[in-house]
Amino acid sequence: MSKKISMLIVLVLSVGIFSCSNQFAGSVWVSKYDYKEYQETFKGTDKIEFIDSSTARGTFSNPGLPPSVYTFDYTVEDQVITLKNRDLAPRVFTLKEGKLYSEDGKKIYTKQQSNQ
Repeated sequence: MSKKISMLIVLVLSVGIFSCSNQFAGSVWVSKYDYKEYQETFKGTDKIEFIDSSTARGTFSNPGLPPSVYTFDYTVEDQVITLKNRDLAPRVFTLKEGKLYSEDGKKIYTKQQSNQ
């Protein structure tokens, strides 16, 4: 009997983790930011496209240069989304009140409505 309960708990946890990451699959999140840090002003638009349940593409603006585009593996744990790319430091976001907040709090991403 305890083996069945253990298997059921593992199944429920697996489905819970899978469904959390699936809540982002196919969604696009955009941040239009404008903030000042010391003497510099940072202004631009960044976009994160969650392609499927584990892959995302980030397009990050660079004032005066073309945007940088990276592909990430991502994980979702509770309300924390972590984007990982072997060439970059991990990017960590917190989902709060329907918005994604960057780890430093300077960029807030809102879900873009789909045109479907």
